Amino acid sequence: MVVLITGGAKGIGQGISTFLLESGHTVYINYLTSDISAKALQSTYPSAILTMGDITDEDYVKNIMSQIKAEQGQLDLLINNACYCCDDLISEKTKASFIEELDVNLVAPFVLSKYYNEVFKTGMIINMLSTDGVDTFNEYNIGYAASKAGLLNLTNSLAYSLKNFKVYGLMLNYVNTESVLEMNPNFLNNELNRIGQKELIEKQTVINHLEKLILGNLESGYIERVDNNE
Repeated sequence: MVVLITGGAKGIGQGISTFLLESGHTVYINYLTSDISAKALQSTYPSAILTMGDITDEDYVKNIMSQIKAEQGQLDLLINNACYCCDDLISEKTKASFIEELDVNLVAPFVLSKYYNEVFKTGMIINMLSTDGVDTFNEYNIGYAASKAGLLNLTNSLAYSLKNFKVYGLMLNYVNTESVLEMNPNFLNNELNRIGQKELIEKQTVINHLEKLILGNLESGYIERVDNNE
């Protein structure tokens, strides 16, 4: 299987990339700033192909799709994982930061999906969603929550529009990653209690649910929610 994952060199993306590479797949790992961790993946796994670029740049998206077509002839799975979050109260939120969150988290997945369809005509898309786009948002993540709500609806629309694709969403909240562990502990604990999440979601749990989507032959448009509330 040939896979393109955005933001695949750190955090959840790094865990997913590692799983796919260890499973023997050819993985194009998009990243923008995580040069050290990206090169570490490539040095460990020969089937890792690094592609540094800004997914908000339409020309870059066109070029990477053309590159994969020329080198592999197929792209079996696109994982829209990359995201940007700039937490602020609405009184401090700028238009520029709000638009940047939408651009990375919503517009870029649309553009990637558009050119995936145009170049390859068939395949699978998995969008990494958040429960913050549905019911666990807070006063600080207005831009992030809005972008993830949009991505949920984009997932539904793509599933309806792209008849030759399987389109899924994997909806998560707080995952045990470096960025989450860097949060203020009191704020994080209060948020976990507020939304009823018993513990951080482990990367392996994310991978298990991702594998379910890849292998499950589920109906296009299916959304898998994982929030450790059970």
